[in-house]
Amino acid sequence: MTNALTHTTLAWLLTYAMHSTVLLGLAWLIGRRASTLPAARDFVWKVALIGGIVTATAQTQLGVRRTWSLSIPGQTVAVAERAPLVTADAVGLTSRDRVGASRGDAKPDHVAAADVDVAGIDRAVPTADGAAPASATRLAAGTIAVVAWAAIALLLSLFWIARRLILVGRLGDRRMVTEGSLPGILDALRASVKHRGRVRLTSSSTISSPVALGAGEICVPDAVLTDLDAEQQRGLLAHELAHLARRDPLWLDAASLLERVFFFQPLNRLARREFQQVAEYLCDDWAAARTGSGVPLATCLARVAEWIQASPLGMPVAGMAEQRSLLVARIARLIEGKTPASPAPKFAFRGAAVVMLSAMVAAAPGVQDGVPAPPRPPRMPSPRLAGGPMHRERLPEDTGVVDALIDRLKDSDAGVRRAAAQSLGNLHSRRAVPALIAVLDDRDREVRAAAAGALGSIEDSRAVGPLQLLIKDPSADVREQALGALSNLAHDDIPAGPIIGALHDAKASVRERAALLLGRIGDRAAVGALTTALHDVSADVRSQEVDALREIKDPSATPAITGALKDDHPNVRRAALEALRELRVPVSEKVLLDALDDPSADVRSGAVQLASERPFPTLVAVLKKLLDDPNGDVRVEAVSALGDIGDPAARDGLRTALKSRDARVRQRAAEVLGDRR
Repeated sequence: MTNALTHTTLAWLLTYAMHSTVLLGLAWLIGRRASTLPAARDFVWKVALIGGIVTATAQTQLGVRRTWSLSIPGQTVAVAERAPLVTADAVGLTSRDRVGASRGDAKPDHVAAADVDVAGIDRAVPTADGAAPASATRLAAGTIAVVAWAAIALLLSLFWIARRLILVGRLGDRRMVTEGSLPGILDALRASVKHRGRVRLTSSSTISSPVALGAGEICVPDAVLTDLDAEQQRGLLAHELAHLARRDPLWLDAASLLERVFFFQPLNRLARREFQQVAEYLCDDWAAARTGSGVPLATCLARVAEWIQASPLGMPVAGMAEQRSLLVARIARLIEGKTPASPAPKFAFRGAAVVMLSAMVAAAPGVQDGVPAPPRPPRMPSPRLAGGPMHRERLPEDTGVVDALIDRLKDSDAGVRRAAAQSLGNLHSRRAVPALIAVLDDRDREVRAAAAGALGSIEDSRAVGPLQLLIKDPSADVREQALGALSNLAHDDIPAGPIIGALHDAKASVRERAALLLGRIGDRAAVGALTTALHDVSADVRSQEVDALREIKDPSATPAITGALKDDHPNVRRAALEALRELRVPVSEKVLLDALDDPSADVRSGAVQLASERPFPTLVAVLKKLLDDPNGDVRVEAVSALGDIGDPAARDGLRTALKSRDARVRQRAAEVLGDRR
């Protein structure tokens, strides 16, 4: 498993290196063109930065393989010089057979395909002189490469986190700006661009350039509060608000981490620098468009440049003047008004990105892990091709598997016994029923639970009696499995007494299974216990108990079911309505009116169905109101109910429904009116 993971990781890293180089190279070529819009450059660099991760992962997970792909040399297996890896135990050889095999006697006629030991294929075969084969050396080198990458990536990431903490420390003196003109200017900008996110405005004496931090903070130097006029402050805040709107701080953090995790790809650093530069141009354009002119922002940039004495903050941040080399070009660009005449076509960009990444996944070369897949087991000859008739009964080797699993039910290890019981249940072998019944007395509760579940899957009536004894098992899991198995085996001859006792079990899931089983049995002797248990603390249990009363179909349960319409949980109230509808017992007008006004849409829908079968004088008026119910299903049910009533007032309601804003209501009304005779 570790070897396979190492191969897969190394193959993914090499595939990422290839794909990211192609994508980042294309981004560089596109960005070199003078006619490329800043928005297009920004989008292309971001796609190239994360595209290699996406395409390498997709190609690896989808198993895309191309003839021109590379492959990591994997382990080789000398098949010609090795006998088939079949163990004596796997084919069921006795001690006498093993002795005969060692003497060169004939081997058994057939070996079950499932018994072939393919696990040995992945083991390295030593050479004649005892040295490790070349494949093992290559494997060790791959493991070292993956471990070295992980260690270096972790160290570089921790170093970045440490620098980030240092930055936080440098900004530790920042405080909220609540006075002066800045908060009002920021609020006006946010309102004008409908920026929904909360933005904190802070100031600090330790920085000389405004910066956008995280997802919602703008930190400005103290000098901004006193040395800039209102127009310059507006331009500055608009620029930083643009960084937050574009999520530039988060993008820069992600790009910085990618630089360190994938340190072997130097083009990631180029991508981060490029879109950081383009981000400043785009935020300048955004601010100029929303303040009416780029001149105030240009003068602000010039003023901020005078404040910068020390080095920048030491790591990539969305700062207004952190890239001092761009200040002259940005100021000139703002004064000349060189901004795009129309917004960038975002949908076209995204469509092109999806097409390009899909093409990379489908056609670009990658690196395969090189671990050989286990060979397919030998196919058993078809009975028809062998000259014999086709038979429906199980093949002999299936019987051998069942016998082997039955034998493992007596294994000394509880985990083996549990697995054997589960497998016998999956095989649905009736031959295993006696052995599984014997295991119901196992000392391990998980084994008993597995045996009960297996007997429920096989559905053999011989297990009914033994499973009933487990209803009082000390383990709640065993009791639950036994009741579930009996539900699959439900017969009229199962006594309700022990099951009724389970309605008071400490575990809610056991009580729920007991209620389900009582409903399946249909014994009216359980009605009293079920109605009494309708006060259970679990809503799921109460709902199942109402369903059980519905299945038993005893009219004496009507008062208890009607009382369940006042239950706190909507599922119980809905179950009670379904029970009353199926039992076809009288229901008072008040009960129906309360249900039609229930807070739960499911309950109102069920109440409409019940009321349509037992109409009362004011029902049509109520149904007309429900045509405007907030829930669409209730509105449609109300239309169907009006159609079932069939008096002139109901027809008026249907004509009203034809004008509903809900197309489903109009459609159902048209169908109902057309079905009337």
